Amino acid sequence: MDEISYRYHSISYLDFDIFSSSIGFFYHDKDKIGSIIGFIFTIIYTIISISLFLFYTITTIRKTGIKVHDALLFQKDGPKMEMNSKIFYFTFGVENYETGYTRFIDETIYYPKVTYVQKIKDGPNFKIINETTLNFERCKEEKFGNDYQHLLKI
Repeated sequence: MDEISYRYHSISYLDFDIFSSSIGFFYHDKDKIGSIIGFIFTIIYTIISISLFLFYTITTIRKTGIKVHDALLFQKDGPKMEMNSKIFYFTFGVENYETGYTRFIDETIYYPKVTYVQKIKDGPNFKIINETTLNFERCKEEKFGNDYQHLLKI
């Protein structure tokens, strides 16, 4: 009975000191020694933690003290960009997969037409301001910007 009571000592309030220092070996079957100051700080720390948790939980449930800002910005006009052949040179083509994806031009199959359409937003819809048919030509490597000429090489 003596051995059992020695191993299972009674718990004191100093065992609840989370700021206690570890001593590296056991003293009366404990690996740390608490102090009254550490116990007081532990109680203060616990009370503050529980209070903050309850405060934020209650304000969240009651939806008080919560501010949400939501804003949507719509631009009246669409973004403007000046286009030229150095930054925007459009190309398309038809490829034959049976011959290793070689490109070909056959005006009996497709007739390209290029139209530039300028629109503005008018309420929920777009209103056409200007519609212009543009001239086009076969792709020329030198017409592309220097950064994109390598894309035409096979």
